[in-house]
Amino acid sequence: MVDPFARKEEKENKVQAVLEKAVPAVPGLFGSPDGPPPYTAQVLPTCLHSFAAAACRTNAWRAWNGFTTPDIYVSLAADYEALRMGAGLVDLSWQTVYRFSGSEAEACLQRLMTCDVKALADHETIRAFWCGEDGRIVGEGMLMRLARGEYRLSTAGDHADWFMSAADGFNALVEDVTGTLGCVALAGPEAGALVRASFGPDAAALEEGAALWSALHEAPVYVARTGALQEESFELWTDAEDAPVIWTALLRAHGTSLHAAGFAACDLVRLERGRARWGMDYMGAECALERSSTRTPFELAAGMSVDFEKGPFIGREALLAAREKPELAAVALEAEQSGPARLTDVYAGGKRAGGVTSCGWSPVLCTNIALAVLEAEALSASGSFEVDAEFEAEIGSFRRRLPVHIAARPLVGGTD
Repeated sequence: MVDPFARKEEKENKVQAVLEKAVPAVPGLFGSPDGPPPYTAQVLPTCLHSFAAAACRTNAWRAWNGFTTPDIYVSLAADYEALRMGAGLVDLSWQTVYRFSGSEAEACLQRLMTCDVKALADHETIRAFWCGEDGRIVGEGMLMRLARGEYRLSTAGDHADWFMSAADGFNALVEDVTGTLGCVALAGPEAGALVRASFGPDAAALEEGAALWSALHEAPVYVARTGALQEESFELWTDAEDAPVIWTALLRAHGTSLHAAGFAACDLVRLERGRARWGMDYMGAECALERSSTRTPFELAAGMSVDFEKGPFIGREALLAAREKPELAAVALEAEQSGPARLTDVYAGGKRAGGVTSCGWSPVLCTNIALAVLEAEALSASGSFEVDAEFEAEIGSFRRRLPVHIAARPLVGGTD
């Protein structure tokens, strides 16, 4: 007697063989996708998410520092125009924020940071780096002294474990207060006039790095003249629950001259300023997979943020050596031919000398600009510089090698 189950299996095998012959299998079609599975991604909304979403007409978002933020509100051109020609309102609430407090908070920060923390007066802000013992940058951010024994640090990335370990032995409390505060930036040539109208002449007259307390609709606002986005920019810090009040009030009061600006336009302005971004142009020493992805402040042309006269701090000896002979140099490049392109490898005298870390098309300069990391020896060698460029065509793309020159920073605007 023939087993019916065996006949059924034989029939199914024949059908499967016919199907496989007619429709070849696509390798990996039902396999695991490259990278982590989608359900492992966790992106948090900022305290201004719903209000930013209402203004975002493109529904284009960027995941950055564990948060989601609008990439483009109306168009890249419109967002960029607001920052360059008028005033842009930017949600910066995605920043990680740490609070350092206690009787030895200053001494703790003095050991952690490369800058002279003791030189900060109340309501002053400074760009700060913190490095490992090898002098490689762990992170960077804006350090504010709110009062004696009270500091706030805004940055990107998660550095809580490093701070708590490095602060061991000090009578200082290190707290991650991310999410309890909201931050919006007002940037552009009209930003000062808008700050004057909303927060008074004292706020508008703040010097670079200075800050003061103000209020808007009875909501306390800490106005800081940080210039983080460009020369004419302010950061407005407030409690997370008050951030929507500030955002809405500013847009309603200055709707004709103030427009929301997304991450893409801010990043282009940042590129025109020639400032490297942590996590994009270089990696922190604690999270980098390769040492070649890390930098010292001197390799980022940020040596002014290192004060050797202040006394001992983490990485001081290694940074003394790095100052004398840096291995690499982060430079700004400007292409000598137009046409938007993606820039990659850089050549000096026909030999590869480094690579581009971020690039973009500058509407002001009408050319491609980039930040690149070059071998220090290439800067002193004679010969011209070139860069590989990939251009989009009507069908596909094509590559060319473009002449470039090292540009002074900032590429657009005043001093940095």
